[in-house]
Amino acid sequence: MARGIWNILTTVCQNQIGVLLKDEVKDIQGSLELLLSALVEETETTHLVDEIPSIIKEQSFTYDAELDKICFIIDRDRKSFIYPKSKYDSEELLRRIDKAVVNEKQFCEDDIELEHSVGSKVGKLVEELRK
Repeated sequence: MARGIWNILTTVCQNQIGVLLKDEVKDIQGSLELLLSALVEETETTHLVDEIPSIIKEQSFTYDAELDKICFIIDRDRKSFIYPKSKYDSEELLRRIDKAVVNEKQFCEDDIELEHSVGSKVGKLVEELRK
């Protein structure tokens, strides 16, 4: 992350302000506004998603457990994970829902433990919807 910020600062200084990082600037206020604007834009989540592999590889990210939540889905068979509405058989899905609930119950369903464990509350949701 630090490297990314450094690159943003370098690029903005050279391309928008026309100076190197070591140079003095005449318009401090305007230069700071350009730099801050670029930092805000480039550090938005949509930009960070593209950088996640390198961020993790470099371990150069900050994480605050009180503020941040990270959720990754690693799917090695992408075609089996995403079902466009036009491509799934709803009747087959409904026939298998009971088995899915039974399978889901083998994993964690506790709200607090789910934060640190593999699991889901989908089974509980299905049961509630059926009442």
